[in-house]
Amino acid sequence: MDASADEIMDIGREGHRAYERGDYKEAFRLYQLAADKGNANAQYNLGLMYEKGRGVGRDYGEACRLYRLAADQGDAYAQCNLGLMYKEGRGVEQDHAEALRLFRLAANQGDAYAQNNLGRMYEEGLGVGQDYAEACKWYQKAADQGHAGAQNNLGIMYEEGLGVGQDYAEACKWYQKAADQGHAGAQNNLGIMYEEGRGVGQDYAEACKWYQKAA
Repeated sequence: MDASADEIMDIGREGHRAYERGDYKEAFRLYQLAADKGNANAQYNLGLMYEKGRGVGRDYGEACRLYRLAADQGDAYAQCNLGLMYKEGRGVEQDHAEALRLFRLAANQGDAYAQNNLGRMYEEGLGVGQDYAEACKWYQKAADQGHAGAQNNLGIMYEEGLGVGQDYAEACKWYQKAADQGHAGAQNNLGIMYEEGRGVGQDYAEACKWYQKAA
């Protein structure tokens, strides 16, 4: 008798618990069972194991195949990861337009990582015309969800006046949010703002503090 959808989900959850405790061989076995039954989350997690080489030899091509199976079922994490594979040309031929499409699918589901990645595509003009305002829109969405990388990226856009009016105080606000999460790039950027007195009062001691954290 075929396993029910709930039973398949339970197998996937057991796989996740095994992964969390570092038993990658058992996690791989369980994810494989659930993935073979069409469970999108298990397909995504199995793809991740192939991408990272955990519990199995690293195989970008197989990772992409599994991500695609999950992405086609609407799994946002898989869409985002497959988008990265296309952006970087790992396991598939590099294709910025396809990366953009996948990032957008995931971003429209509210995935903060995909929103940040989509912002970067617009900022750099990869697979789409360069558009700083559109980049800022997606960075903002991800930053509002607490994504440290997006907060730092948004800070840079405000500091440089790209897609938004130049605003050093707003740049500092976003650098601070990312720096407080341990983002080294933002800690360095915040240090520069304190050293130069842009958006905040000049404060060499505070600058040194953030440089030290970044270092």
